[in-house]
Amino acid sequence: MGAAVAAWLAKEGVGLLLGALAKFLLDLWNDHQADQALKQEGRAEVAAEVNAETVEIIDAMDQVRRRSDDNVADSLRSRQF
Repeated sequence: MGAAVAAWLAKEGVGLLLGALAKFLLDLWNDHQADQALKQEGRAEVAAEVNAETVEIIDAMDQVRRRSDDNVADSLRSRQF
């Protein structure tokens, strides 16, 4: 009986171990892929926030009144800054 169990384990045990190892490696790969997807999503979210802030800053700068180029040139010529 012991020899039969040992023979069965020798025959089927290797397949079970290989299957368990394959499942373990597949789980590791899936976890890695999920982590990479989360990191990519985080990077995209940060990039979107930075882009939105940049647009807001550019819009705010465009709304600030600035002296015209002619006024600046006149000030430089008359040395009034």
